[in-house]
Amino acid sequence: MQFLNRYSRWIFATLISVTVFVFFGSFHSEYLSYQEQNQLFQWTTDYFCECLSVAGGLADWIGECLTQFFYLPWLGAAIMGLLYVLIYVSSVKRGIADISAVLVSVLLLWWQSEPEAQISYMVALLLTLWAPHCRRLALLADILMIPLLYWLAGPLAWVYVGLRCTRLLTDKNAALRKMAVGGALFAPLWMLVCQLAAYSWLLPQYSLHRVMMGINYYRIPFHEPALQWVIPALVVACWLYRAKEASVANLPNKILFSSSLFILLTIVVGKWGFDRDTSELLKQAQMIRTENWDGIIRARRAA
Repeated sequence: MQFLNRYSRWIFATLISVTVFVFFGSFHSEYLSYQEQNQLFQWTTDYFCECLSVAGGLADWIGECLTQFFYLPWLGAAIMGLLYVLIYVSSVKRGIADISAVLVSVLLLWWQSEPEAQISYMVALLLTLWAPHCRRLALLADILMIPLLYWLAGPLAWVYVGLRCTRLLTDKNAALRKMAVGGALFAPLWMLVCQLAAYSWLLPQYSLHRVMMGINYYRIPFHEPALQWVIPALVVACWLYRAKEASVANLPNKILFSSSLFILLTIVVGKWGFDRDTSELLKQAQMIRTENWDGIIRARRAA
């Protein structure tokens, strides 16, 4: 029991990785194949600089670098399992309770039921969760961090802004609390200024909507699903209510509870979150692309 209590989060992280690996490796590898066939990654300096020339460029470059390996279903599923584990661990290290981290992971899985949803979104979320939060010289840190994070990760830098504001407003340090209101007002205003400045001077070729909502999070402009902003809002909300979740997160059988909840919600998302007709169409395209003629014949006979 002491071993389980000590390593509970790592055990649960392993379970998340295995569940996601099985989910994409055995049931929905066609979504990974579709992602891979719709982009061409290049290991060149020019391509790297081209990616960094737009807001969210580093997240795009890393996402496309990972996507090229989706040609092998088992490797793509393993990469997805690793991404989900990193997001879970990063969420927990930011003070988000385990149950809330489960909900964030499940919503990300639901987000990926959209074939046009890109991996750069998950990478951008990771970058914002990894961004350091400085308590000293907080104003100067935000002046530098917010535009840098926006350019590297894109508009999901709002997650950093939201966590910064909630952390400032809930800080118990009396000396810092005096500056909390000013800092909480400054961070979102500075983020808006950075986005509008980028739209005016650095990204005039893109519409204001794409600069504000994300250039490469979703492949089809102006058709972003609502989950694109429900997920970051949930991350901030879960941090706010982390104290209320402590009684649930510290249950004696929290490994069993969290594991059962994640597996159950994964099954629900897999059954009702992923459109059946879309999945069949993508599977057929994957089998044609990989010349799996026997699989095509079996699918036709089963239909």
